[in-house]
Parts: sequence; structure tokens; C-alpha cells
Amino acid sequence: MPEPIIMKTCPKCNTQKTTSEFYRNKSKTDGLSGWCKTCHSSTCHTYQKTQHYLAYRRRARQSPARKAVRIAYEHRPDVMERRRKQALKAYYKYPLKAKAKKSVYTAIAQGLLSPLQLTECVICGARPDDYHHWNGYEKAHRLDVIPMCVRCHKAIHRRDGHQQYQNCLDSLTHLC
Repeated sequence: MPEPIIMKTCPKCNTQKTTSEFYRNKSKTDGLSGWCKTCHSSTCHTYQKTQHYLAYRRRARQSPARKAVRIAYEHRPDVMERRRKQALKAYYKYPLKAKAKKSVYTAIAQGLLSPLQLTECVICGARPDDYHHWNGYEKAHRLDVIPMCVRCHKAIHRRDGHQQYQNCLDSLTHLC
């Protein structure tokens, strides 16, 4: 015998809905959540965009316990093997890019390029995250690089940021 359909009113949206449209909650007398699934989801999504929640998540990610978990995960043999395979796949897919990156790291080790910690982004002045190969990855241009932060680097590769980057690059060409 099928269960009878019981209706419940959601106090947030003031609509009557079937019990299947409410999450289960054993702590409630009727065994159902107070709000319907739709209202509950919209409230959660709204809260997760607030500065209070974002600050909480940032603090949680930076806690020593969370860092220890992340380091333990990154050193697991299966994770290390997966990353190694991804790196090999990227190397075979973009060999010029991989060789150019290796040339930059070698130049830093030999003292031909400044380490990123001692430089700043050429566009915004922030701490750079990587060198940008502004003249391509060919052998003759492997060390034609400029330090850039992630935000500016992504912006120059987007269509809307390309013109802004081109103007900045034109002013920097006399330095290279």
C-alpha cells in the first residue's frame, strides 16, 4: 500500500508542498526540514557568496591542520604518479613550451635571470607567479620572458585583455 501524500507548508516561501520536497531531519518532530529543498538551496548559495563565509573558508584552508592534510595528500604515491603522468602528457602535447620552461629554470639556476621572488609583475607590480614567454617558445626566444602575476597573465590571454597587454608590451620592448 503506497504512503498517503502529506502536504507541508514552507515558512520561507509560504507555499504548500509535498513531503518529498523537504529534506529529512531526524531532530524535527515530523522528521522533515523546516524549509523546502528549493528555499534551503537558494539560502545556502546566497550565504556561500558572502564575505563572512569566504573569509571563513580562507581561514579554514590556511589552518595548519588543513595544510598537513593537503601535504599528506600530495605525497601519496597514487597522486604523485598521476601528476607525473599529467606532466609527461603536457610535455608530449606541448614540447616547445616544456623546453622553454626548462630553459628559464636553468637560466635562473645559472644566474642569467632573476628568481621570481626578487621581481615584480611588469603590469601591476604584484608578486609574480611565473615568467611569460612574450615572444613565443622557439629556441631563439626561450629566454624572452617577463615576470607576471596570474591575474595579469590570464588577462593578456583573454580577448578583452589582449589590447591592454599589447600596449604594455609595446612600452616594454625597449627594455628587452
